[in-house]
Amino acid sequence: MPSRLFISLLVLLTSAATAQEVPPRPEPQVVELAVSPAAELAPALKHRLLPPYLDQRDENAAPLYLRALLMLETSGVEADDKLWNNIIDWAKADIDKLPRDEAHKALGQFASVLGELRLAARRTQCDWALGVRERENIFATLLPEVQAMRNLARLLALEARLHIAEGKYAEAVATLQVGYALARHVAEQPFLISGLVGAAIAQQMNDQLETLLAAAGSPNMYWAIAALPDPLIDLRPALDLEGHSMLLMLPKLRDVRERELTPEGWRQEFRDTIRAAGELMKFVEPEEDKGLGGAAKELARAAAIEAMLELRYPQARKELAAWGYDEKRLDAMPKGQAVLVHEVEHFERTRDGLFKWFDVPYWEAYDGLRAADAAFAERAKKRDKLTPPPLADLVLPALTNVYNAQTRGERRLAALQTIESLRMYAAAHEGRWPMTLADEDLAPAPRNPFTGNPPDYAVADGVATVIFAGRGREADLVYKLRIDE
Repeated sequence: MPSRLFISLLVLLTSAATAQEVPPRPEPQVVELAVSPAAELAPALKHRLLPPYLDQRDENAAPLYLRALLMLETSGVEADDKLWNNIIDWAKADIDKLPRDEAHKALGQFASVLGELRLAARRTQCDWALGVRERENIFATLLPEVQAMRNLARLLALEARLHIAEGKYAEAVATLQVGYALARHVAEQPFLISGLVGAAIAQQMNDQLETLLAAAGSPNMYWAIAALPDPLIDLRPALDLEGHSMLLMLPKLRDVRERELTPEGWRQEFRDTIRAAGELMKFVEPEEDKGLGGAAKELARAAAIEAMLELRYPQARKELAAWGYDEKRLDAMPKGQAVLVHEVEHFERTRDGLFKWFDVPYWEAYDGLRAADAAFAERAKKRDKLTPPPLADLVLPALTNVYNAQTRGERRLAALQTIESLRMYAAAHEGRWPMTLADEDLAPAPRNPFTGNPPDYAVADGVATVIFAGRGREADLVYKLRIDE
């Protein structure tokens, strides 16, 4: 067996399980805003950030989004990089410097697209009909529509900002309804990438909501923010899919504990599993091994897999015994079966050790997630470099990063709701800030979802400073507010 092919296969299998260095904590994200006092609306929910019940339709939004994307593709301007760069820049521009005529002209080219989005936002569901359970390799599923949805969100972000610049606040809120509905609909695809794109779209809408709150004379959105679903983007359905990823990709693993085969039959089952995993995960060979002829390459690959089984078996048996498998049962279990049973056991134990933390608030999950990450890194560190890791270490997602992304969006909304609480207080107290967030006249300030505690707050020289601290790799979010005279 050519040793370099064997070593290269092991290196490929172990690369994903290598512990990564934790980057230094980022500098605080500081946002300075001049805001005007704004009393509570009457009725309190006069403005909403998702389509209200009477406007909703019990229908599927996906066909309308696909129509919007098709209109975008056939419009002749989808590939106009200059136009899209302008749209992106204008959606971030100071509202006093936004070129309104040019922005109107740009959005006018997408009137039919925006019309479809407004219809789609009213639909109560978004079924993309992907047939997840019917696919042989769900993680090879192409999702071109998900990334294309970002452009739809950019159009909405610019439209909302243009309305704000023109003082058309009700129209801005109506556009934000469409944007937040789009974010939630995108996230209804049961893939983490869809959920994360949905979270990114929601952040684009949060940017415009923040701009609205800072606009002179804008309505108070405290109760509108409070009425949003919590979390706005729920990643748990996607995690449910991820939590069954290995058994979805390799369905023959589902009954390895009960199935009966001869020792040679189990060896063949192990070979088939590794080959299938290699195909599904797109394992590739390094350049120096591509010179092998077809027959020689196949023999080398088969020999590498056989060696892999012999390397994996001692550790697999040891851990199965530690997990309560009877020694007599292990004695009767062929090597191929023992290693495959270990794959499934390790996957389920590792998955549940991570995923269980997603069912409790972030501030309660943080230490558990860190411990799970540390245990994962420690296993990778101690593992014999010539012994490939279990497949679970290759297919399970970095859950801490996923939870961070969801919580980051929750924190932003909590911060904006706190700003609205302060604007409401200032409207009732001659433009003054409360000295503490515990003031009985203040609408409740949300807790920081990263810490479970109220935000830090201080007033000095007419500036109210609100700090929503981060944890781990997440920077602190700091708002410095002053009353706009």
